[in-house]
Amino acid sequence: MTQATARAEMRVVEAPALGRATVVYGSPAKLALSGEESGVVTRTFLSKGASVESGATAIEVVGHPVVVLQAPFSPYRDIAVGSQGPDVKVLKDALAALGYGVSVGATMSAGDMAGVSTFFRDRGYTLPTAASNAGGAAPDKAAAKTSTVPRTWWVGMPRLPSRVVAPGPQAGSTATSSAISLTSGAPQLKVTMADAGRRITPGENLTFTPDGKAPLSLTVASSAAAGRDGATTGDEGSSGENATDTGQLVTTEEPLDPAIVDAVGKLTVGAADPVQSLAVPLTAIRSGASGRPEVVRRDAGRDQRLTVTLGRQGGDWVEVTASSPALKAGETVVLH
Repeated sequence: MTQATARAEMRVVEAPALGRATVVYGSPAKLALSGEESGVVTRTFLSKGASVESGATAIEVVGHPVVVLQAPFSPYRDIAVGSQGPDVKVLKDALAALGYGVSVGATMSAGDMAGVSTFFRDRGYTLPTAASNAGGAAPDKAAAKTSTVPRTWWVGMPRLPSRVVAPGPQAGSTATSSAISLTSGAPQLKVTMADAGRRITPGENLTFTPDGKAPLSLTVASSAAAGRDGATTGDEGSSGENATDTGQLVTTEEPLDPAIVDAVGKLTVGAADPVQSLAVPLTAIRSGASGRPEVVRRDAGRDQRLTVTLGRQGGDWVEVTASSPALKAGETVVLH
């Protein structure tokens, strides 16, 4: 019976690293609802994946709005005519950027408050009346009956526009601080590898196949250990509990479509620059008399047993890193 043969050849031999991945938004930030931990939600405005710009109303609690403004921090007090401080400045800066008539500076004047009132009125809300000036400034007669900006009516987010990661509580439920989260980051892959110690590194090639969808060919731009809330905790290659327990956040060179956020699927990881090496089919490997692996080389009808050292295995092929005598690409080996 004629024995089957094959040729030793130079090829990429790689056992793909496997894992599972979920498309998520990167670097979510919580939208803290200042002082609203027990208020009832009366209206909602956000939906997952929607874009949120400065000036948007995020939620309504007990009839008043919570407006998102581009600002480095959220308010820590109510603001009235005569109030002074950095919170006044960031509020005015945010409204000025939206085209409302407020002055430059850290003091809230009657004219500034008129601009703030217009801002909220444009959104369907009327500011409450202040009983007295805030901020320690001496009240005047005109200021005593002017509006005030409650600290619960707006929140600051440093980076806008952002996308909604979690839209928060629904109407009729209790407002929960930090239940709403936004992100200005692009979609990423949150990855859990079958080998928990396998780190994904920049330049590697990925094939992500969302369940029920076509595969996507991607290249790793960066990776980091994922924190328990999805935030990154370190640079690529970092180690520690988070690296194995919570997976990795991977940014790809190719943009991921926001429409597939939350998609889950299989991930195959390959090398960035696959290197060819001498390889033979697995069925060419047999055990020699010494117990070491061997191949049988056939040349002009003559068979010669070669002791080999094996390397990586991928699919039905195995790398031959050394042999005695030397095996070369193109030579015939006998299969069994």
